[in-house]
Amino acid sequence: MDTALSKIIDRISETLNFFDFSFIVSGLVTFGIIYCSINNIYTFDISGYSKTAIIIAIIVLVYVSGLVSFSIGKWLRLKMLCIWNKEYFNDVFNKVLSFVNSDPYSVNEEISKYLDADFSKDKYKGVYSKMWLDLRHCEEAKDTIRHLNRFWMMQAVYEGLFTSSIIGLLSSFYFWCDKDSGYFMITFILSIISSFFCSLEAKRYAETQIWEVVIAYKKFIVCNNSQ
Repeated sequence: MDTALSKIIDRISETLNFFDFSFIVSGLVTFGIIYCSINNIYTFDISGYSKTAIIIAIIVLVYVSGLVSFSIGKWLRLKMLCIWNKEYFNDVFNKVLSFVNSDPYSVNEEISKYLDADFSKDKYKGVYSKMWLDLRHCEEAKDTIRHLNRFWMMQAVYEGLFTSSIIGLLSSFYFWCDKDSGYFMITFILSIISSFFCSLEAKRYAETQIWEVVIAYKKFIVCNNSQ
């Protein structure tokens, strides 16, 4: 029963990935906020267009909104992290490397090499990308990669929603000042809370991926090569 349920969940997850679930979620929210905001200023008359054309246009606009939201959200989140700590990625990556190279794990020459090297941020990201590549080509790590893809998908969802929240924040502030409405004050406050929550969750999923990738790399690649 558990195995059958797990297979169903995996199949749904793979289907959602195929349809770029993360882009659709944030795209729907972003497109909805932009549409409602513009509609408060200018009312659209789409009665002259066929329903098929409208549906196709909405699907395309939602997907494009999702892509743009994800790109902006990721860029903003990383820029915000760099303000507080320019070596953020290096610090997290070093912390994980130190963990897998100490008790209860065994010390390994390859991991020690990465720890001892004075790598720049770009070089560490290159090492991290290599770990991803090696894991993707490792048959034993197939379930781990599927698990990691879920983390990536959730990170992308929250990064996209981070942009949606900021757009909602700006829109609510504009209409709150323009119309002095209590409704827009509430949406303004909710947008602040949402943007804060989404940035934290995106950060958490991104860090979890780093931990999972390095630990899996040590288990499936490094340990197997040393045998």
